[in-house]
Amino acid sequence: MRPLYRALIPFALVLAAGTGCSAGESAETSSAEQPSPTAQPSSGPGAEEAAAETARTYVAAMEAGDGEAGCGVVSAEMRAALADLAAQEEGRDSCAAGFAAFAADRAHVGGMEVGEVTVPVDGETPRDAPAAHAEIVYPEGVDNETGMKADGFVFYHVDGAWVVDMDVR
Repeated sequence: MRPLYRALIPFALVLAAGTGCSAGESAETSSAEQPSPTAQPSSGPGAEEAAAETARTYVAAMEAGDGEAGCGVVSAEMRAALADLAAQEEGRDSCAAGFAAFAADRAHVGGMEVGEVTVPVDGETPRDAPAAHAEIVYPEGVDNETGMKADGFVFYHVDGAWVVDMDVR
């Protein structure tokens, strides 16, 4: 006579496999329906503040020449272009080094802050993605003491995050 536990092993394996599949299916379904905890909204409540935070991080990184922070909020294409820029100018293939060089070469850096951020941007944009516009202000002025506003920049919501995507040349 076969011991009882040996007779139950195939039954237990079938139950475990069936349970594992259904649990896996529901886990995939629920993770696909829920955004990741770090995903930023592209519209609706919270989108404007999420976009504004990206703009503030980018501008602060430009002001400080902080390549690590700057590379954290730019698109994959811009990161690659900044790394190429650093490789050509400094012999280092590094987004952070490229960002620091990019910031240092910009005449408008110095005293800039983010003004109004608008989500969504009206009209056509070069990318097929939700867009935001950040106004740049110089509270202390650039060439005068009265302060000024600059046009600013448009940036995009890509893969769950607001990212800056500019030509680095």
